[in-house]
Amino acid sequence: MSNISIPGFPPSSTDYFEAISPTIRALTIVAIVLALITVVLSGLHIRSIVKFVSVEYRRHLMLWMSLVLPICAICSAIGVSVPRSVAVVESFSMIYFMSSLLAFVCLLEHLFGGRAKMANQLMERKSDIVLRSPPICCFPCMPRLAPTEANIYKIEWLVLQAPVVRFIVLFISLIVGLNNAGVRRANPLYAVINIITAISTISAVYGCNVLTRASQQALQQYNIRRLFVLVQILLIFINLQEAIFEFLGQLDVIPSDAMMSANYRAKIYHHLLFTLEVLVVALLTTLFFRPSKNHMFDMSGASVTS
Repeated sequence: MSNISIPGFPPSSTDYFEAISPTIRALTIVAIVLALITVVLSGLHIRSIVKFVSVEYRRHLMLWMSLVLPICAICSAIGVSVPRSVAVVESFSMIYFMSSLLAFVCLLEHLFGGRAKMANQLMERKSDIVLRSPPICCFPCMPRLAPTEANIYKIEWLVLQAPVVRFIVLFISLIVGLNNAGVRRANPLYAVINIITAISTISAVYGCNVLTRASQQALQQYNIRRLFVLVQILLIFINLQEAIFEFLGQLDVIPSDAMMSANYRAKIYHHLLFTLEVLVVALLTTLFFRPSKNHMFDMSGASVTS
């Protein structure tokens, strides 16, 4: 194996596969296979969207959202195969995920017929915008807002900021990482970046949750609530699970070795497990959103028989 000049920095993929244990090598191969299965399932989802959704704008939004799962799976497969790429592929998949939250909000409005019609229908149903919603649900003083077009637009911005903030954070992190020769040394800027990222992510999920809760009765035939639950599950796997693995690395439950630091090893273990979890979400999506059972697929039996 070639010498690694930077302690803690991941080795090249060739050196990595030569040095890892047979168990980790086998798990890596399994992760790649699981990612490929997810891609195949997502191909079936895309086929159903193209075949059974006639409205072009809706079709584009659904296609954008359907690509989240294969992109996350492929990025994780690349991360466990090329350890040096893990930070970049994590950031890329998260930026795409955040942009898909925006697509989800746009889909909500589209199913109403636009933001103005959404506001009118919610007013007719007396469905207020409840600000006391997860993940900010522990403040009883949070008010209820009238579902006006202006209020809906303001909540949209909670979601719109997420991909922009993620891109800026990625840019800054790459500069800091290159300056540190790729090694995550102690740097107060990382703490600031983590705080900004956490606030941005929580704000985006909160905005989606507020609009979903306000809309779920009016859009019951589209299973919007179930769709957002799957989105939240995927987000937990991406963010919370990764944080748990990194914490285990800091406690030396996942120790460093001659090849890489505990932080990088924790990321590898997270992505090995994440490929399985993405596949489970893909299977649940296939089960819950069959074209014959959901009115979003307007050219399927669900709309014809309604």
